[in-house]
Amino acid sequence: MSDPAINAQESFEEKHLLDYYRKIGSETWVESGVVWNSIGFKIFRPTPPFKEISLSCEDLRSIWNRGALFLHYFTSDNCCYTPGWILLVQDRNYNVDSIQSPKRRHNIRWALKRSAIEPISIDFLKKVGHLHLEDTCNRQGRPFGEAMLQEWKEYLHAIENNPLFEAWGIFNSGELASFQVYYSSGGGRHIDVTYSRTHLLKNHPVDALVYAYTHNAMSREEVAYVSYGRRPLIGEKSSLVSFKESMGFKQVPMKERLEVNPRIKAAFFGQLKSVYGLVAKTFSARSVKCQLMSGVCETLCHQVK
Repeated sequence: MSDPAINAQESFEEKHLLDYYRKIGSETWVESGVVWNSIGFKIFRPTPPFKEISLSCEDLRSIWNRGALFLHYFTSDNCCYTPGWILLVQDRNYNVDSIQSPKRRHNIRWALKRSAIEPISIDFLKKVGHLHLEDTCNRQGRPFGEAMLQEWKEYLHAIENNPLFEAWGIFNSGELASFQVYYSSGGGRHIDVTYSRTHLLKNHPVDALVYAYTHNAMSREEVAYVSYGRRPLIGEKSSLVSFKESMGFKQVPMKERLEVNPRIKAAFFGQLKSVYGLVAKTFSARSVKCQLMSGVCETLCHQVK
């Protein structure tokens, strides 16, 4: 028999996830009890992202009829898959000793003594968050302009009254050095975005903030884990993965499945796949869609039995 409390929580999350995705302009729907949303180019993923999903032929037919071109999800089925992972902290005793690097442990202790870390309002982020977004984009070589700023404003509008979301910040001498936004889903907390001011990175704000929030979250009875993301389709720098692992997040192996709509499947499993992949990779620096398509082609090439 199902637990009414769990069913009510799932219904609550479903309602507010759908509201969030719709407000940011992402196509979204519920299929087989799972919230799916498009990350671009009709590529749909589930929330929470780590949930292992089994889809029947009837489920897939319904999803393709909704207009999806690709499905990217974790499964336990005996099928072709790409070795994937999700980064989790599940340890109730997570503390500074969970940090793998001695130097990083020292930096975190140093930062905690000289900083204030606390929940912050979305209204506050509306006033100052764009400065951290711009700094972060510039450091990472990503374009920052009116389109990015408008997307940021829409994101804040979508989460400001959504009970699934919360934000924390770290302050150095009263100035917001870095902040993160988190969302609740599937019994855990998921780190959604991280932005920081370049001139304050010398104070190790990101390390301290990640640690302080994760330590706090794992002390809450209702939180089973904190997630720092999964293997993205567009790939992730090894240095970033190493940072997350050094903060005590463990790579949990998962079977990553990429389904292709039968209407376009022939193109992606025939000779055109290599052509699509080459073109997408060549122009990936200029277009998010090309990055996604390059990731799709590469994932399909590595999908094994």
